[in-house]
Amino acid sequence: MKNKKVYVVIEAFTTKEINKCRKFIKSPYFNKNDIIIHLFNFIVSEIKLEEPRDLEDNEIWNKLEPTKTFNSVRLRKYFPIF
Repeated sequence: MKNKKVYVVIEAFTTKEINKCRKFIKSPYFNKNDIIIHLFNFIVSEIKLEEPRDLEDNEIWNKLEPTKTFNSVRLRKYFPIF
């Protein structure tokens, strides 16, 4: 996951910027998909670890959608493109 653009961008955020971004993502006006909120929180929690893990796509999917089978196309749509 470390090579995903969104991970690199969030990693460069300060705590204040992370909180502002979280507030923006939680806004129902800008985001109607709860998975995006979970993905953001998951990325932030991974960044805060002393040694962040380099997770594979299927591991990320299992954290976001544990009841559904792995779908790489859907996972790519969850990650915004910068």
